[in-house]
Amino acid sequence: MKPIEIYCPWCYKHVALVWIALRYGIGHRGYATEKIEEPIFYNTAKGNWSIGMCPSCKNCVLIKINDKRSSVFPNPLPTPTDERIPEKIRKDIDEAKLCLSVNAFRACAGMCRRALQQACILKSASPKKKLEKQIDELAERRIITNEIKEWAHAIRWVGNDALHPEFPEVAKEEAKEILDLTERFMDIAFAASERVKKLKEKHGKVKK
Repeated sequence: MKPIEIYCPWCYKHVALVWIALRYGIGHRGYATEKIEEPIFYNTAKGNWSIGMCPSCKNCVLIKINDKRSSVFPNPLPTPTDERIPEKIRKDIDEAKLCLSVNAFRACAGMCRRALQQACILKSASPKKKLEKQIDELAERRIITNEIKEWAHAIRWVGNDALHPEFPEVAKEEAKEILDLTERFMDIAFAASERVKKLKEKHGKVKK
């Protein structure tokens, strides 16, 4: 079985877990006989369980395999947000990811909305306007396209509803979609321009 890769909840590094308990034996591949080693799993009615160790910090996590899906406890950290996105926005997105990882879907949507408003202000939208008008302002000034404007309004709608008790709960898939849209918005608004700049510099296309 292939190692499971996670962002370690103990040392915050991306690692391939090392199986603690291994079973050794002889296996067959075609006509060849070879020595094999595979993780030992303890079977229960709720799934198959084993232990993995982080090769960096040597702390362990519990691994559950059920229907070919793996879960890790404590919950592994989410994938880090692109460092080319401004720090204050990156922190909001990272918090939204943590909320999603512990099934706090309303909180996830709310943090996405907060990140979006931070981005609008950094892109010079009037800080005194409501978020709806800030998004429209960026589109009118052609800082974002009309398509990206619709993405932003979708994030705003779900984020607004998440913070008001009279609206329905935010479902898991909805929270994941809003978080994905938020990251895409930030990639286009901030990270993409940095990538283009580096390409221009590499090919000597930057004006002196």
